[in-house]
Amino acid sequence: RIGILGAGAATEWAIIPALSGPGATQPPDIGAWWGRRPLSSSDIRYQAPARPDIVALCDPDGERAERVASSARIRAVYSDWRLMLREVPLDALICATDSLLTAEVITGANAAVKWLWIDCPPAPSSLATQQLQKLLAGRAN
Repeated sequence: RIGILGAGAATEWAIIPALSGPGATQPPDIGAWWGRRPLSSSDIRYQAPARPDIVALCDPDGERAERVASSARIRAVYSDWRLMLREVPLDALICATDSLLTAEVITGANAAVKWLWIDCPPAPSSLATQQLQKLLAGRAN
């Protein structure tokens, strides 16, 4: 169960397709190896990789969030990431927003999710990154 913070171009054109791409249910490279596999292993069946379930999307621009969520069939759309974390149980959060908000999200979401992926620098400056590191010292598992 994944939540995404940010509905910009990176989310729409890279992150969502990478997580739920069209080839997720097809055997790898059907025309090459899969078509010429040895007869002794003909009883081996292809098992598609697990597809992550993107359950929530958050962006301050509600119209953009609704558009991206509807095209990706994401059920829950939010304009406040704190509300999203309170209402939707998530295993992972992808933060694809600007670095001004990232430090706040890191500290706020640290205990709410098991996995946090940041798609930008964690803070707007090296000094702010050092301060964030001190703040989070001892919190990581």
